[in-house]
Amino acid sequence: MQQYSEWLKELEDSYMEYFKYTETINTSFAIFDKQSKVKCIMDMQCDDMVIKLKSNSSVKPQANTLIQTIAYASLARINNNNIQKCSIYNPLTGHIHTWDLSDWNGEEDVIYFLTERFS
Repeated sequence: MQQYSEWLKELEDSYMEYFKYTETINTSFAIFDKQSKVKCIMDMQCDDMVIKLKSNSSVKPQANTLIQTIAYASLARINNNNIQKCSIYNPLTGHIHTWDLSDWNGEEDVIYFLTERFS
């Protein structure tokens, strides 16, 4: 059986390899849209990708996590960040799911939905 410290070292090494060529990494920061007053605390932004860290026992991301991640990407784009991808990383299973957003332009629709649904 693998010791916790070995598992943690393995996880750290895989992170380092994944982000080795990343220019900019921002972690755990607030982002806000003044007009709609929608805000969030984003887990991570690496270059042109938003990354949501979410632990659960499922291999596939849950719907609420998908919505939250696309909301983060939408807020970042509205704040003039060049977001071209979003990912959900599950450290319990080691799975990362990534979506290409380069042809997507629905950020204003997402913010409108959030404003109407939760205000």
